[in-house]
Amino acid sequence: MSCFRHLCEEADIRCGVDEVSVQSILPNYNTFIEFASVSNVMSTGRAALQKRVMALLRRIEHPTAGNTEAWEDTYAKWDQATKLILNYPKTRIEDGQVTESLHKTIVKRRMSHVSGGGSIDLSDTDSLQEWINMTGFLCALGGVCLQHRSNPGPATYSPPMGPVNERKGSMISMVSTEGSAETPLSKFLDRLLSLMVCNLEKVGLQIRTNIKDLVGLELSPALYPMLFNKLKNSISRFFDAQGPVPINDTNTQFVEQTIAIMKNLLDNHTEGSSEHLGQASIETMMLNLVRYVRILGNMVHAIQIKTRLCQLVEVMMERRDDLSFCQEMKFRNKMVEYLTDWVMGISNQAADDDVKCLTRDLDQASMEAVVSLLAGLPLQPEEGDGVELMEAKSQLFLKYFTLFMNLLNDCSEVEDDGQQTGGRKRGMSRRLASLRHCTVLAMSNLLNANVDSGLMHSIGLGYHKDLQTRATFMEVLTKILQQGTEFDTLAETVLADRFERLVELVTMMGDQGELPIAMALANVVPCSQWDELARVLVTLFDSRHLLYQLLWNMFSKEVELADSMQTLFRGNSLASKIMTFCFKVYGATYLQKLLEPLLRAVITTLEWQHVSFEVDPTRLEPTESLEENQRDLLQMTEQFFHAILSSSCDFPPQLRSVCHCLYQATCHSLLNKATVKEKKENKKSVVSQRFPQNSMGAVGSAMFLRFINPAIVSPYEAGILDKKPPPRIERGLKLMSKILQSIANHVLFTKEEHMRPFNDFVKSNFDAARRFFLDIASDCPASDAVNHSLSFISDGNVLALHRLLWNNQEKIGQYLSSNRDHKAVGRRPFDKMATLLAYLGPPEHKPVADTHWSSLNLTSSKFEEFMTRHQVHEKDEFKALKTLNIFYQAGTSKSGNPVFYYIARRYARFLFLCV
Repeated sequence: MSCFRHLCEEADIRCGVDEVSVQSILPNYNTFIEFASVSNVMSTGRAALQKRVMALLRRIEHPTAGNTEAWEDTYAKWDQATKLILNYPKTRIEDGQVTESLHKTIVKRRMSHVSGGGSIDLSDTDSLQEWINMTGFLCALGGVCLQHRSNPGPATYSPPMGPVNERKGSMISMVSTEGSAETPLSKFLDRLLSLMVCNLEKVGLQIRTNIKDLVGLELSPALYPMLFNKLKNSISRFFDAQGPVPINDTNTQFVEQTIAIMKNLLDNHTEGSSEHLGQASIETMMLNLVRYVRILGNMVHAIQIKTRLCQLVEVMMERRDDLSFCQEMKFRNKMVEYLTDWVMGISNQAADDDVKCLTRDLDQASMEAVVSLLAGLPLQPEEGDGVELMEAKSQLFLKYFTLFMNLLNDCSEVEDDGQQTGGRKRGMSRRLASLRHCTVLAMSNLLNANVDSGLMHSIGLGYHKDLQTRATFMEVLTKILQQGTEFDTLAETVLADRFERLVELVTMMGDQGELPIAMALANVVPCSQWDELARVLVTLFDSRHLLYQLLWNMFSKEVELADSMQTLFRGNSLASKIMTFCFKVYGATYLQKLLEPLLRAVITTLEWQHVSFEVDPTRLEPTESLEENQRDLLQMTEQFFHAILSSSCDFPPQLRSVCHCLYQATCHSLLNKATVKEKKENKKSVVSQRFPQNSMGAVGSAMFLRFINPAIVSPYEAGILDKKPPPRIERGLKLMSKILQSIANHVLFTKEEHMRPFNDFVKSNFDAARRFFLDIASDCPASDAVNHSLSFISDGNVLALHRLLWNNQEKIGQYLSSNRDHKAVGRRPFDKMATLLAYLGPPEHKPVADTHWSSLNLTSSKFEEFMTRHQVHEKDEFKALKTLNIFYQAGTSKSGNPVFYYIARRYARFLFLCV
């Protein structure tokens, strides 16, 4: 350790001369300084010194050639030594049958070669301690090797199953599915898991104990995610499609060791542990641990394992904010179901006082774990049982509440017996006070989070004939009042209020402008549902005056992922779907006013009656003139193009926001992609020259591609004309759209030979188009100045949001746990979403398909689009009705038609006010 002082002194000298940061020469300088200081401190013993050294090893963050090579060299020696230790009991080796003493001599010689000097005798405590020290070194320093590993893949270790005498060779079977691709770090963790069930004579217990302590207390926090995944995969192999595999001692030992290691990890608040704990979900592993332990029976050892597992669950909930849960509410509900089965399991039937004490300890541990699980937990019954949601919740509440009441009664009876008989039973009755307290807390937490479904079952206890029962209810009621229970969940509007909070949560914006839930949803929803998601997001965010923030996040990501400006928004991405929906909803009136007169003139005016616009020589009729057709197509294109340029004053403010957001997002992305050389040399002219042209080109290209040209090519489908144009007109509109798109893209025709004659026209209008794009995109209207036409949110959109979140909540949890910024966003948004979804339950309504509206003969297929197209939102009658909350739309009839509701008493009140 004193050598580290010399390294730090040399780094200080060199940095003083070169005037550079000391970390540039010695990345782990700060940790090395602490290593040097330890060498001057008088330690209380070797064990304390080793713990201090391993704590410093865990703090080494930067991988260097030195520390990674040190880890790999140590691992190579450790691996050889481990193989020799595991093979020690064998009496048959490659040389043939040998005696035990001869084999021991061979092992000592080989271990001497591995250790580089003195021999290692398995019966020698100091020699085994050297191997343990190497293990601790590898555990503590292993985090620095993560940056050098590639394709970690799933864990590959499976503890051996079946009786010991049926296994060949080594007691531990290590089979890798990745072969040579598996890294030394992954192999090291696999080997550690195998040693958790080492059963060698003399040293097996010592190895298992040290592995448990080293992995649980000294492992680098950076390795937690990899360890969790390997443990999860290992334990999952204890189960098959038909259920659990047969119980055996090895698997049980592995489960017991896993419980101890996980409890040590979660109990140990090592520096940096919070950052890494949440990078891998432990839900599946925890559920499988409980599933395995449940079938162990009621022997003394099984009861002890169950008790320790309950203690692990309690510690897990204490570290809840640091852990990652994909379906937390469903997971916690399942854990409550499992753990409550252990309460009062055999405590009343046990004849032996020692066993009865153990079962009471299990009752206590189970209830303490259940108390932590029930805190803020809405009950979530299993889906698909055919029972209405509220009824299922009510039945589940009654099941747990009855169990807790029975446990309280049992505590009272045992306490009375103890007071009568005295002695040991009196001592046991005193231990029941804590159990009773936990039971009351569990009842309070249960009722606090489920007042709407549980109050009807519990309120009767306040009038129970038994005084103690009434007193217990008053105690529970007092606690839930102290916890601030929200009794407004009993209000008539509770369902609407919860949906409103769900919308608020999805539209919630972080300090840096991020939209955690919305962007997570956008990243996990299948592409087949993007159209629906685009409609829902635009509708909800616009109603909150936050559409610009949604567009900024979506467009910024789209621009960053684009290969070039020419490919921007040309694919069917979610950002493209959102842009198209905005154009469709906000631009319908604008397109109608702009294009309908032009299109009708082309169709009905005499001078255009017999004109052909075909310019492809291979498609010309014998009587047609190519020059005349080119001239006519150019004339029509000029009329449309000049009309578009003159319409900037009528361009909708919402679409100005869309174009401005696209312009800014493109500029921002190009700035980030500017070369370091340009930034260092402050070449503002170069950067500024690149930005406006590229950014404006992106705006123009997207606007014509997604908005204007589709309406020109298909005016009937866009609702501008009431019937399709003649084929010759359709052909001319298609060719005209190509010319307009080339102008918007700022490119000339090169591939299509028959379009090249229009290049002069295209080139001459580049500047005019750019000025138009600059006019509609350079300024963003103030939020208050924009007429938010979608402020009316139908129940259909809210129900669609509920369904999208419900079906993808596990993927959302995984996305947030792997991508979230813990400091900026944290896990609170996802927790709130999971809680709301648990209260709301599974979605009951299917999405309203476009065909459901066909009987109404509406051009637009969605209610909001219909309201916007006819500007109903601006009428006083609509505003008056909206404020009264009389009309609602939700669900569909059996025939698939949308169903509208109105509340009669509110309508009567409205009529009374009118009179």
